Amino acid sequence: MNDSAHRNVFYLLLALIGMIAMAIILYSTNWGIGLFGRDSFNYISAARNLARGLGYVFSLDNNTVAPITHYPPLLSMVLAAFEIAGTDALITARYLNALLFGLSAMLTGTLIYRTTKSEAFSLLGALFFSSMVIFIELHSWAMSEPLFLFFMLLGFLLFDKFNTKNKLVTLIGLSVVLGLCFLTRYVGIANIVSIMLVIMVIGVGSLKKRLFDNTIIAVISIAPVFLWTYRNYALTKTINNRNIGFYPPSLKNYISAFHTFFTWYLPDKIVGGFAKFYFYIFIVLIMGIAIAVLAYGYRKHGKAFHLIHSIRHVHPLNLVYICYAAIYSGVVLFSKVFIDPGTGMSDRIFSPVLLASMLIVVSLLAFVWRSNYKIGRLLVILLSVYLFGFFISSSVAALPKFHANGLGLGKKALQNSEAMHLLKDLAKDKDIYSNDTFAIYFYTGQRGYRRSSFSPDSIQDDEVIVAIFGDSEGEAFYGKYAEYLELVQSDQVVSVYVFSRAR
Repeated sequence: MNDSAHRNVFYLLLALIGMIAMAIILYSTNWGIGLFGRDSFNYISAARNLARGLGYVFSLDNNTVAPITHYPPLLSMVLAAFEIAGTDALITARYLNALLFGLSAMLTGTLIYRTTKSEAFSLLGALFFSSMVIFIELHSWAMSEPLFLFFMLLGFLLFDKFNTKNKLVTLIGLSVVLGLCFLTRYVGIANIVSIMLVIMVIGVGSLKKRLFDNTIIAVISIAPVFLWTYRNYALTKTINNRNIGFYPPSLKNYISAFHTFFTWYLPDKIVGGFAKFYFYIFIVLIMGIAIAVLAYGYRKHGKAFHLIHSIRHVHPLNLVYICYAAIYSGVVLFSKVFIDPGTGMSDRIFSPVLLASMLIVVSLLAFVWRSNYKIGRLLVILLSVYLFGFFISSSVAALPKFHANGLGLGKKALQNSEAMHLLKDLAKDKDIYSNDTFAIYFYTGQRGYRRSSFSPDSIQDDEVIVAIFGDSEGEAFYGKYAEYLELVQSDQVVSVYVFSRAR
């Protein structure tokens, strides 16, 4: 088989993995895209309101609208385009996420090939990505991470193409993709900074040329978010609805982050209560590696040793991954300390770091394999089998549950609820009060009113609907307003009441 035919087989296999990845998401979202309360609500309602010409706004609980200034707009804009074409945003989100998962799996394999020149390890990396339950679940929810991860990978690929060919059109394409990434999630600033930093350190051309390249990247990629931030400041007098302050995290927050990191590659039973121990070991290990590298370089090269010169021997993409993981983590920490103390240390938040670390791990496996040492190759085989087994076992355990039950407010129980079906019919001509206005919106199209605002004396209409989720809350509510309410339907999901003045 000649090189061309061999390469074609490689890309066919990569495409096959991409199609399998798409099928996995469609299987996972058997009951529709997962709906995550406020986040999914804002993206979906903004898309629908954009399509209706109302602007980037979300529906309030009294069925009016208000501008969205907290969430970046790109995902809603994409969903709105399909709404205008006649496809509901919830349906679009499901198939878009499946497509993005397949494309990201293929991009993962392509990026690994560019650092390793190994078809086998490239396919292995694509398999790793498409079998990780963290990425499968992220692509099963109506949230911004799938689009963000796709632009992140595409940005890495365009950076490598620019670093190789050094063409202006590629630089502009890279800048546009970085800007789209930034418009998807604000933490996309880490993508921009990491690539600009690597260009400055090891980029092609003179210092003046690298400064020019970075200027183009900065202007094109940051300008859209700058204009977006200006719009939000004009509306709220805040920076994207954030209040600057100082919220120092506790040691527990750091331990939680490292628990997240370690459970990417180790079973939770092993990490368990040892996360704090691993945290200190990690710090000592990083310091030891840094000291060892500096000591080795100075011993071998003496005063001629230059760290920057040594860095140039690292593949530019691997250098970007390392910088990106560090800068992204720093941005998250900065946000938690100074902007949003509610920022979690979860798999969802750190998923881009997981992806960058996985790209590095596979590149290291390929490097050790090329060393031709038997022990090294044996370790590569054992580690590859372990990782794939670990990833696939977690997915095999989780996928049937996603498929059978659905996720979040998109669960099977909600969709099969007779009370919810009745609620859809009643909502066509009556207002709704509820303790979960997000669920009401997803299933009826109207946000309704919060239960806390329900008061028989203040209601102007002759009849309204009250939908209470949760048996205990429903009983308490009915007990308080029994003289005004008639129970028309109840099941394990929701109790539906009619408030009527005629009673």
